[in-house]
Amino acid sequence: MSIGVTYEEPTETVVESAADPLALMAGLAGSGLFGDHVVYERPGSWTFAGGTLGEVVLEDGEVRTRWPGAEPVARPWTGRPADALREAFAAAPLPVWNAYGWIAFEFAAERRDDAAAERRDDAAAERTGGRLAHLVVPRVEVRVQDGRAHITGVDGDEIERVAKLLAAGGAAPPAAASPVDVRTGGDAYREKVARPSPTSVPAATRR
Repeated sequence: MSIGVTYEEPTETVVESAADPLALMAGLAGSGLFGDHVVYERPGSWTFAGGTLGEVVLEDGEVRTRWPGAEPVARPWTGRPADALREAFAAAPLPVWNAYGWIAFEFAAERRDDAAAERRDDAAAERTGGRLAHLVVPRVEVRVQDGRAHITGVDGDEIERVAKLLAAGGAAPPAAASPVDVRTGGDAYREKVARPSPTSVPAATRR
């Protein structure tokens, strides 16, 4: 646990910056200050969420939570995934928080204990790897809008380091470009799309 961390009201500071918001986001992402991060862009606003203060992972039939000052918890769930998430975040020992992450399409389905639902859930689990949602509460949030960067966090020293980086315009040298081979690992995909659908109708042929 970092010195200066508080689970009461988070600390906030504002940095004036005329730099390109994209450059600021790139500087934060490449700074090495955070092992994990998420960046959101909205009209006129950019948000950077760095580090992990809390975490909720919703698997098919199990929800796992990790909160500061507490042991990780895993428990089963049934019913609506939204209710499982709501209960998980209700246990957060934080007065205020924002969560960032992703939710799978299968999140909209209700989980039941009947045989048909079990078969459906198994199919959904195969498509998503069993994970329906993964959300984190970050240690630091940076919202850039109208030439100002609003920094919110729980560690004063960490906020100061972020503020210095932003005041310098997110100064971080661009990462060296490296090629990505996209020609490998496609056999499984090609096999699936080449498999005829059970409901497909043969195309008519002209004589």
